[in-house]
Amino acid sequence: MTFIEICDVCGKQVGKIDGISLKCSDMNGLSFNGIQPMRSKRNYKIRVCDECVNNIKSYCKERKN
Repeated sequence: MTFIEICDVCGKQVGKIDGISLKCSDMNGLSFNGIQPMRSKRNYKIRVCDECVNNIKSYCKERKN
């Protein structure tokens, strides 16, 4: 079974050697304390293609000054 990875920024297909993987977390998870729902930490991994990484780097360099 093969998996097709998609860039989470632009939506293009990303190969195994292209792009980077980032570990992320936020507080949009849902857990229960008894019957009371509450927010919890959600951990996940995103994939970003090389083209988007380069665009992000150039954007940050432009805004640095």
